[in-house]
Amino acid sequence: MAKKRARDLLLTGRLLEAEEAKSIGLINRVVDDGDAEAKAAEILTTIADEKSPQAYRTIKAVMKQWTNLGLTGQEMARDLTARVWDSPEFQERAEAFLAREEQKPRRFHGTRPRDPEDVE
Repeated sequence: MAKKRARDLLLTGRLLEAEEAKSIGLINRVVDDGDAEAKAAEILTTIADEKSPQAYRTIKAVMKQWTNLGLTGQEMARDLTARVWDSPEFQERAEAFLAREEQKPRRFHGTRPRDPEDVE
């Protein structure tokens, strides 16, 4: 995914439909509701049936190293991720996602001081 698109999504917090996420390369597949586990099992079976254990281990090791190349500040990345995952908003959003509740954009005031009359 291009840096500009990543910045746009990170800064705006815009929610994506599954088809758009697929079209920009954020996800690989879109499956019908309720079919994710079956599709994951199908993919896993394909991998297990068509790759030797050594090839699988090698591919996985290469992918792990490739992913870590961009993490120049691994501790910072870990700490920031932990801070986000530990936030009440993330927990609430994750629970809503798992419960298949509709996700709605939230009103956010950014980093500027709020007008006292604008507080919800």
